[in-house]
Amino acid sequence: MIDVSKWVNKHYDGSGHPGIDQYAIKVVTTFIHRLPPKVWEDICNGRPRLRFYVPKYKNISDYPGNSMCRGTTNGTYIIKLGARIVGDPTIQGGTPKPHTPIDEVSLAIVSHEVAHAVLGHDCIIPPGRFVEYDYKEIEADALAVSWGFKVREWLEELRHGAAFNLGLERWEGDPVPPVELNDCSKIIEEEHLEGYQKRIQALEKLQPENRP
Repeated sequence: MIDVSKWVNKHYDGSGHPGIDQYAIKVVTTFIHRLPPKVWEDICNGRPRLRFYVPKYKNISDYPGNSMCRGTTNGTYIIKLGARIVGDPTIQGGTPKPHTPIDEVSLAIVSHEVAHAVLGHDCIIPPGRFVEYDYKEIEADALAVSWGFKVREWLEELRHGAAFNLGLERWEGDPVPPVELNDCSKIIEEEHLEGYQKRIQALEKLQPENRP
């Protein structure tokens, strides 16, 4: 079997920020060590071919926040590690979190994106059709859960974020209420909330041994 650290370093494209890259590599390495052996063996054999990266950016305001998976014409899947995993420079003043313990949500996000690749999803969401894409999200969630990752914890975080932005709930420790959403932003958040709720409900229907 291929050495995990060597594999990760070979399949990771850095942001150019040593602290961020150090932490991102640590997250991916931890994720791989948690994978079932057969899944890791398949990945080693290029089924699927993966690359991980954190975007390069010149200004903090340019940093894109979301993690995602994208297929390419040569069959390689590109996994972008977003701000929830490596730290949000727009909040932390450009400081990554290399000394922060890796949390279950970060690992769940990586597992979900890799699950898309294993399932062969194109991972393209048609504009304005977020809810119609949910079946692929649900498939990736279920596969990641079967590998042992806590996807439900991540989805609850996403669901709460959308509900908070819509003014529907507020937890202790939340920031001050967000600015009022315009009509377009409100529709998008409502679609996101619907999608997260649907995905959580789908996880609840899994067999007990596969539940998060």
